[in-house]
Amino acid sequence: PYIDGHFPGLPVFPAVGIVDASLHFIRGIIRNPHAQILKLSGAKFLSPIAPGRTLRVHVIPLGGHNWDVLWSDVQTQKELAVLKIQLNAEQ
Repeated sequence: PYIDGHFPGLPVFPAVGIVDASLHFIRGIIRNPHAQILKLSGAKFLSPIAPGRTLRVHVIPLGGHNWDVLWSDVQTQKELAVLKIQLNAEQ
């Protein structure tokens, strides 16, 4: 649903979808469906993510409640997005 209507004729996965999916992946790792983002201390969206791309998402725990999430294209190995996320303390 993120892609529907987002730039008709040139669909891309919007930044809000990347952030939401990143949180979803972290929640799965920590097994807490209620964890929330306290702070997004960095977000670089380096290249549009179009439908049909095969993505690799690396979720890296930095200690405490801090995480890096790196999105890249599997075929080109090009970095697409980099996020620095801090979760709330109630994990």
